Amino acid sequence: MPSSKKLVQGRSASWMASNCSGARLLSEAGILGGKHATTWAGGEKALAAAYPKVKVEVNKNVVVNDKVITSNGGSLSYQAALELLAWVSSEKYAQEISRTIQFDRLRDAFK
Repeated sequence: MPSSKKLVQGRSASWMASNCSGARLLSEAGILGGKHATTWAGGEKALAAAYPKVKVEVNKNVVVNDKVITSNGGSLSYQAALELLAWVSSEKYAQEISRTIQFDRLRDAFK
């Protein structure tokens, strides 16, 4: 069975996404080199130190860069999924799904 790194490297996809510490796997696979990315809140310094070619964004819930989406984790994965949906379908459809799953209510709960 291939390692996670080899599995990710062997994939050909239009888009790639990671949630939480998944940015480390994408970095290790060479996918985030030269790209802007985020990871779990509090893990940004470690990611930047381990992978200096990654342009780590601090205090960003979601970063979209060259068809690669990274997000902080937890419930913020919904935000990343909606961003991806907007890119691959339409902003209107993503907003419709956001309303259907009551994402605004979830997002507002953390304010």
